[in-house]
Order: sequence, then C-alpha cells, then structure tokens
Amino acid sequence: MSLRTVRIGAGVVYLLALAALTWPVLTRVNQVEPQILGLPFHMAWFAGWIVVTFVTLLIVDRFETAAEEEDRS
Repeated sequence: MSLRTVRIGAGVVYLLALAALTWPVLTRVNQVEPQILGLPFHMAWFAGWIVVTFVTLLIVDRFETAAEEEDRS
C-alpha cells in the first residue's frame, strides 16, 4: 500500500470523525442509555472516535517512517 493511499484513508477517517462528532450525527447519539463500560452512550461515542483517530495516527506514522527509511537507503 502506498503512502498516498494511507494518507487519503486517514483523511477519510478524520472526515468521518468530524461528521460523527458534530451536530447532525451527535444529536442522534445524545442519550444516557445504554451505558457502555459505565459511560453514557454519547461519552462512549466520543471515546470510541478518539481511539479510532489515535489508531489511524499510529498507522500513518508507521507508513511514513517506513517510507523515510526506504528513501534513505
């Protein structure tokens, strides 16, 4: 997979996160029940998207590091 593909994929994930954490979608998940790991649903929704974006950053970092090492050699 090329670095360009990974960056485009990361951009798509970030746009999805932006949509999921703003007005139109957030009003649909703004509820206390069900609770997930003791958190109200909307807080678990935020925490889940934070984890998704963090994992996306890790993946992009791995690919960029590999591309830099390839360019050096």
